[in-house]
Amino acid sequence: MNPLGRHFITLLFALSIFIPVTVWAKPDVKIRIEALKQVVVMENGKKVIKRVPAKEAKPGDTVIFQLHYHNDGDQPAINAALVDPVPLETMYIKDSAFGPGSTITFSADGGKTYATPEKLVRTVKKADGTVKTTVIPPRFYTHIRWLIKKIPPGKGGVCSFQVELK
Repeated sequence: MNPLGRHFITLLFALSIFIPVTVWAKPDVKIRIEALKQVVVMENGKKVIKRVPAKEAKPGDTVIFQLHYHNDGDQPAINAALVDPVPLETMYIKDSAFGPGSTITFSADGGKTYATPEKLVRTVKKADGTVKTTVIPPRFYTHIRWLIKKIPPGKGGVCSFQVELK
């Protein structure tokens, strides 16, 4: 075999070793959601507020949803979007969404479009032909999205929001 052919085969062999590493290297963000509620308990003669699993709830109760996320992959997750629907028969509680280092946006159309609260608007054409634009109240939110710029491999965090049961 000529030297050029030998180098070509060596190059193909070397590439076959490195290509799978590149193909398999990726982020792998896992999410675990838990529903909690706050209860007041007595500890050492003092009232303490604790969060416990929300095994049952009744209308008027507040439920806290926590989204625990973790990048199990070997590459950073860039612009990771965590989306959670607001459960049916509940209403999102204004300003309760939390997510350090994330941009939080909301949807009122079943998750088709997202915007910050002040930009989440509804435009209605009135009978007289004029158009009225109003900000959509939080009770009509259907989804919440957290956009996280970067989740390094092996790292994670928590996002949350609160709802009131109807």
